Amino acid sequence: MCPRATQTCEICEKVVSKYKCPSCLVPYCSLGCFKIHKVCNLINNAETPCAKPSDPSSTEEKPVVQCEPWFESCSGFVAASPAKEVPVKRPEEANDVVEKTQQKASASSSEIREALKDEPLQKLIYSIDSSSNPLQELDEAMGIEAFREFTDKILSNISKSNDEQGISTMDIGKELPAMEEEEIVASDGDQQTDHKDSSEVGSTPG
Repeated sequence: MCPRATQTCEICEKVVSKYKCPSCLVPYCSLGCFKIHKVCNLINNAETPCAKPSDPSSTEEKPVVQCEPWFESCSGFVAASPAKEVPVKRPEEANDVVEKTQQKASASSSEIREALKDEPLQKLIYSIDSSSNPLQELDEAMGIEAFREFTDKILSNISKSNDEQGISTMDIGKELPAMEEEEIVASDGDQQTDHKDSSEVGSTPG
């Protein structure tokens, strides 16, 4: 008997596959890869649903569902999708734009980083980001308590960052008038000294 041909797992492409997806017969090696395959198909099911070929004997090539490239984000895995040109309405007010310093403060917040370890929250954020109508998706997501709490943490962090920047600006604002006042006092003193000297010169007997 000829040895059975081995297939490489089409998810990780590293290990020899032991199983096949019951829906589309894609070979995979472990439960972890199968979960990735399932999530990948949930994301892509609108275009290429995971389904078993209706006629296995046909010589026509059947489209095989391939998972998108994956990368590690935060503490879980998030599917990377091709960049899409999505028209986004720009904020009309300058105050509505999040500054880079505020973004960095949020990204470095241990509280926010801890919240991002939640896998359902990761999927929800990815769904909003990749949607053709992100504003509508965002409105719907605000009805979910976990997402609402997450946005509250971000807003609180931004507010804290604004307060810190405000204090620093106020300190500078206080220093400038004080310096100007000192310069004025010094200038007045010099003028009085010059006036006194000229008076003494004028009163000197001949």
